[in-house]
Amino acid sequence: MSEDFQNAINALVNALNQFHPISKTTVEILSKNCELEKFDKGQYLLRRGEVCTSYYFVYEGLIRSFIREEDKEITTWLACAGDLVTSIHSMRSSSPCIESIQTLRKCNLLRLDAKHLEKVYKTDPEFNQTSRKLLEYYYGEAEVRALIARMPTAELKYKLFLEKHPQFVNLIPQKYIASYLGIRQETLSRLIGAKI
Repeated sequence: MSEDFQNAINALVNALNQFHPISKTTVEILSKNCELEKFDKGQYLLRRGEVCTSYYFVYEGLIRSFIREEDKEITTWLACAGDLVTSIHSMRSSSPCIESIQTLRKCNLLRLDAKHLEKVYKTDPEFNQTSRKLLEYYYGEAEVRALIARMPTAELKYKLFLEKHPQFVNLIPQKYIASYLGIRQETLSRLIGAKI
């Protein structure tokens, strides 16, 4: 087991423990079934139309999800180190995903196939507590995205973004933040310059 892999597993365990303590058995299953994958900037974890079969833990890097409307890409969510990413709808329904998931910089990701996660649920029923709390957290994040999209002005969108996602401000290129907020990049630059 490489040092990078062990560090990534430790980071995943620490992240999961923030939601609910996980057992040694679960740590062992994750260690045996996760794979550390390296991605260059601009690579895809998943392309629109593919069926998602894996969960990813972002050990290092930045990721975005986007949809394409005609010649325009619309960023739908952003993720950084410590986040879990997947396409739940695609995975659970075995249907083609609507969004594409792409790296914004070099990434080290732990990948776990859904079939191995099922093994965790069967072996360690207590892990259902962790999953429930993760689901609540990410559902809350989806609510925030919906709220940001519904704010009536660019200023209110950006203020809520700053309040809810300060970790992204200096990490994510402005064009993706503007796309996520549904505003023009020039408008975002003006708001940043005004130090709102």
